[in-house]
Amino acid sequence: MKSALTLLIVLFILPFSSQAQINDCSAAVVVCSNANLDFNPMGPGHNDFADPDNDEGCITVLEQNSAWFYFQINPGAPMGLVLGFIIHPEGGLGEDYDWALFGPDVNCSDLGSPIRCSSSSAACGFCPETGMGMGATDFSEGPGSGDGFVSTLVVEPGQGFYLMIDNWLGTTAGFILEWTDSAAPFLNCGASPPCAIEAEAGPDIAACEGDEGVQLFGSSIGNHGNETYVWTGTNGGDVFLDNPDVPTPVVNLPPGFSGTITYTLTVAEDTCLSVDQMDLIVHPLPSATISAVGSLCPSDPIHTLTGLP
Repeated sequence: MKSALTLLIVLFILPFSSQAQINDCSAAVVVCSNANLDFNPMGPGHNDFADPDNDEGCITVLEQNSAWFYFQINPGAPMGLVLGFIIHPEGGLGEDYDWALFGPDVNCSDLGSPIRCSSSSAACGFCPETGMGMGATDFSEGPGSGDGFVSTLVVEPGQGFYLMIDNWLGTTAGFILEWTDSAAPFLNCGASPPCAIEAEAGPDIAACEGDEGVQLFGSSIGNHGNETYVWTGTNGGDVFLDNPDVPTPVVNLPPGFSGTITYTLTVAEDTCLSVDQMDLIVHPLPSATISAVGSLCPSDPIHTLTGLP
């Protein structure tokens, strides 16, 4: 007999109105064993596969109504355990759930290709159930083919994985996610997803002393809308910023200042922090002198003025 445990998703920390946030990998919710998971994802969220480091695998038409989850094998678990799961759509026959599993030990900006994937049609062999197990030996199936199940996975202590589940038809009945096999009792309820946020300070910029309105181009990827931004500058550059707490502040350079300011952008979200830098190279204004020519009379020949740098 295979051991079977159902998942606990920590929904008690997420009010129902905010659950749509888990449409994105960067907002994945930690799941572990102990209780039922009954949640219906609505909407596609951000396109996590727009990043060239993330391969959608068998999810060739991308996310329709997606939910992202993260789970980890307890660091104290035995080695070489086997992990399986079953998605039980509560709407019964006719439901169509697709899913992709990424890992181990990847982050949202570098998921790579799914290690297990299924996008079978609603008429597949084990439908409406889908997952890893049922004696399957293939690693990926679909779209629209296969029996809904692929091979179980051998896992090791401490490994973490992202699971994207997509409700193709957008129904409202929800599903229950049941973990099976020897690794099921060893899911870590204290796990934390890897930090996905990445600060981008933008390109280096050249300017001249006294220039006003020099735009910085900060941004971040892998966030889920709650991030904060802080800019700091070397060489006294802090005071030239119109607002250090926005992604794209303006720098107003005073006359007489030249040199290089290294601006650092720090982006924070939840417990994650990312830092990036760019250089603002400020050139002095050119100066010139004109050679003296003395007094001139109307009958004098043309005199050439000479400018000196």
